[in-house]
Amino acid sequence: MRIVAATNRNLEKMSAEGSFRTDLYYRLSAFSINVPSLRERLEDVPQLVGHILAHHKFSRRYSKRVMPAAMSLLMNYSFPGNVRELRNMIERAVILSGASEEIRPEHFALNGPVERPTQVDFHFDHDPSLEEMEKRYLETLVRKYEGHRGRIASVLGISERNIYRLLEKHGLK
Repeated sequence: MRIVAATNRNLEKMSAEGSFRTDLYYRLSAFSINVPSLRERLEDVPQLVGHILAHHKFSRRYSKRVMPAAMSLLMNYSFPGNVRELRNMIERAVILSGASEEIRPEHFALNGPVERPTQVDFHFDHDPSLEEMEKRYLETLVRKYEGHRGRIASVLGISERNIYRLLEKHGLK
C-alpha cells in the first residue's frame, strides 16, 4: 500500500514541537516532494494557463487564448489561493469572455480589470502590529473603491464573505 499525502504545513517542525505524531511523520516522510507555491514560480503561469484551457470540463464549444495584456496581469499577481485560484480565475474568464476567442484583462473581474495598488504608504508613530496594518490597508481600499466589497475582495484575492468578516472585525461597516 502507498499513501500520498499533501500539506502546506511544516510537519517536521510540528512533530518536533509535539503537535504532530512523530511516528506518523516518519512513516509519511519516506519520500517527500516539495512543490513551491505558485507565487514562488510565476514563470509556470503560462504553461498552467495553457493546460487549464486545454483540459477544462465545462465548455468545449470555444477555443480560447489569453491575450498578452491578460497574461501580464496574471504574471504580476501573487496568487494567495495558489493553483486553485488560477484555475478558478481562468474558468471565470472563459465564461465571461462568452463567444469571443480572446480572454482579455477585463475578464478576470466582474467589474472591469483587477486593479492592484502599486504603492501603499502608511505612517505610524510606533511599530504597528499586523492587525493595525491590516485595518489601515482595509480602510485605504474601502476609500479607494468607495466601499465596493466585490472590488476590494478582488484586489485582496479573497472572497466577499471574508471582506464582510474583516470589515466587521475592524468596525468598518
